[in-house]
Parts: sequence; C-alpha cells; structure tokens
Amino acid sequence: MVNHGKVVSKQFDNGEAAFVVEVICELQDADDEVVATIAVRNVAVYTLVDNFVPSEDDIEYFLQNGVLFQVHPYARETISSLASRAGLPGAFLPVLVKNVADE
Repeated sequence: MVNHGKVVSKQFDNGEAAFVVEVICELQDADDEVVATIAVRNVAVYTLVDNFVPSEDDIEYFLQNGVLFQVHPYARETISSLASRAGLPGAFLPVLVKNVADE
C-alpha cells in the first residue's frame, strides 16, 4: 500500500481558517500492481480568535504539527471502511508519528 497525504488548499476568511487535506491510497497486490486507488478529502475549519491573522511561518507550523495530525485519523478510517466495503481487506494507513528528532 502506498499513500500520499497533503494539504491541497487553505483559506482564511471572516475569522476562520479552512484547510483541505487530501489522502490518496493505492492498494497493491502481491506483485506490487495497483489494484485500486482511494482518494479522500477532508476539510478542517478552525475559528481564529479576535480575527487573528497568522504569518506564513505560523501557518506552516500549524499545518505540519496540527492539521495533518488532526485530520489523518478521519482519512485513515474512511479509507479502511471504503476498502472493506469494496472487498479489499487490509487497507490500513499507518498512524502518523511526529519525528521530534527533527526539531
């Protein structure tokens, strides 16, 4: 199984920050041939206190340390559920783990 997760859009408006996170999972057979692709998009919306306007550095930090970790469990469950319903068992995305050694 190969999966790719990324933020595909971000928007700030009326005291809210919205991020669209897309996770694409390619399911492979024993010969590493892709037999199915499942794509999931989740929207995470956050209320900004007092219309706070974050800097680009703030946004990037929050994306890497907040948004992706908060959205991933929902994408993980959706992909597993869709694969199971399609008769493709064993589609489990790994749990995201932050590498604190990089900080």
